[in-house]
Amino acid sequence: MNVSTLLRLTRAILASCCALLAMASIAHAQGSSKSQPTLSPELATARTALDKYQDPMVAVTDGYLSTVACMDFPQGHHDGEMQYVAGGMGVHFLNLATSARPWIR
Repeated sequence: MNVSTLLRLTRAILASCCALLAMASIAHAQGSSKSQPTLSPELATARTALDKYQDPMVAVTDGYLSTVACMDFPQGHHDGEMQYVAGGMGVHFLNLATSARPWIR
């Protein structure tokens, strides 16, 4: 693995982690009636950078493609032995231009 590929992979992992932290923080804040905790500067920066993606069409214009529709089970669900708790998982997006895979450009 060359240095360029390793750097792209590291950037992709860091961006994914920041996005996950921001989404977890937003989900927690939306589900809580208590006052919101003070965010670390890094998380506040990530949240600010990702705020524009509250509108999925902005993500599409920025080159992101929807990978799957939102899965929503308001009353829960089961498929064979797999049990799904009530809730949803949201829509996932992927930007091939920023992918860590060097053969995808």
